[in-house]
Amino acid sequence: MAKMIIWRLICCLFMWLATINYANADVEEKTITIMADPSLTVVVSLIARDYALKNNVAITTIFSPINQQIKAIENGEASDIIITAKPAFMDSAQQKGLIDVFSKRNIARNNLVLAGIRSNFSKPNLQNAKNLHLFIDNQDDFMLVVGDVATTAEGGYSLEAIEHYKLKKLLEPYFAFVSSAFETVNMIEEYNAIGVLFRTDAQLFPSVRELEAFNGDAHSPLIYQAAAVVGENMELSREFIIYLSEKQARDTFREYGFSTFF
Repeated sequence: MAKMIIWRLICCLFMWLATINYANADVEEKTITIMADPSLTVVVSLIARDYALKNNVAITTIFSPINQQIKAIENGEASDIIITAKPAFMDSAQQKGLIDVFSKRNIARNNLVLAGIRSNFSKPNLQNAKNLHLFIDNQDDFMLVVGDVATTAEGGYSLEAIEHYKLKKLLEPYFAFVSSAFETVNMIEEYNAIGVLFRTDAQLFPSVRELEAFNGDAHSPLIYQAAAVVGENMELSREFIIYLSEKQARDTFREYGFSTFF
């Protein structure tokens, strides 16, 4: 319990850091506002901090689903860079003329997994409907927690994978939709549920463990893309996006479970 409380405090600290500016106190004229997927909260906060200190740039990080990012930009809210795990939404932003197409870059990959509480050593077999049916029958009050497509990137990938395995009819009665990875973990902890998470999110919580990984071909490629928002700050934004592919940033991505393109 003590370890869990400490870990939650650490996660809360990163969420707080995600709302502040990172900058050298003596130089304030250069600023970047980054909007990124919530699954990048820890890693992008760390990279932004290091970049700001090295380059005398004030960086504000905001973590929200890509549809909210696009809406915010359309409403005139300050934003210089968007980073998303939904390439289709990035394409939509490009079609609307919101991003600089020449700055768009793939920066990292992730994986989709089934997760349960740490003490759960069951192994659901997603590729065998008969075995999965037996697994469900042997569970008390089985529940499958899935991210809402409107508010999480993992939600869309989850439903794609379930359709790929032809398991929607079997699993749909057990769906519980939530609006964030934190809620997924809470449901896993409270109800001994099974949840679908990005592997990197599952690794952040000591109370849960990966039970099974989805095959990569079960859903669209799980790729994070970054792009500069069209505006006066594109040059500075392009420089940061290039930095996301440099060694120090790549090492940080890998440390937190992401794979990179370079």
